[in-house]
Amino acid sequence: MQDDSLSGFDLQPESDSFSYIKDIVLALRSLSQVHRAMDIVTQRLPLEVYLLVDKTIAEVESRHSIDLRQFSRRRNDHRLFQSFVNFDPNLEILADFLWTLYSKLAAVLAGHRIVHDCVQAIVKESKNSDNLTDMLEYNYIEVWRPIQSEV
Repeated sequence: MQDDSLSGFDLQPESDSFSYIKDIVLALRSLSQVHRAMDIVTQRLPLEVYLLVDKTIAEVESRHSIDLRQFSRRRNDHRLFQSFVNFDPNLEILADFLWTLYSKLAAVLAGHRIVHDCVQAIVKESKNSDNLTDMLEYNYIEVWRPIQSEV
């Protein structure tokens, strides 16, 4: 028999990322740890984006049995670039890489947008109730900068 106290509570956060992230931010608020969490997120973001790009490169390389890094090492070799552009399977690999990378980066931005919205709602509520006088304003632009740098 199903426990009614858990009805409406989904045990898999992947099914509703918005609610899951919102619950985490609200839990951080109740623990008075929003400042610390946002500082940690901001500090770790460049490394996390770098690792995401690196993992995506490895993922695409394994799917296509190619070393994408060889193209970045030989940027000035015009012949290599021309062979990459003129060879249709390489265009497919490049399209796969860019599609995979940009879809992952879009998901990262969407997740941080949810965090931003939740923090802004907490800030607005705290200004109304004076519960949290020194609440941090989460800067969404700081999320874009490491992504822009990697791209």
